[in-house]
Amino acid sequence: MDARVISAFTRVFDALLPAHDWLETQTLPRAFQKRTMTDESPRTKPEKLPKTKTALEDLVLAELRAASGCGGAVHVTVVAYDDYRVGATWEVASCNPGASAPEDCERALCDIVGRLQQHFDIASA
Repeated sequence: MDARVISAFTRVFDALLPAHDWLETQTLPRAFQKRTMTDESPRTKPEKLPKTKTALEDLVLAELRAASGCGGAVHVTVVAYDDYRVGATWEVASCNPGASAPEDCERALCDIVGRLQQHFDIASA
């Protein structure tokens, strides 16, 4: 486009859309105002408590045995989980359901581990 076309287009555009001078004199609604970040957010999660690998295994196993259909669970293995994209620092790597149904234990473990990961971190050795 040459300068004449751009100039003509600009005049038409300005005529159709009035200038935004009123924005400079108006106060924006609260939702659009700039906010500054503070150190303390209202949704800040409490800090997770550190637990050793053994303590986490004992806690997970106790809750697993208390779950419906998982009373015969024998052992769980907790391992450290180091992935910056995930908020958890540990996961259950294996489970021996013993006399319990493996499907029931797997389902219960998903709920148990997800909940406990929100409250506990694995303690560094």
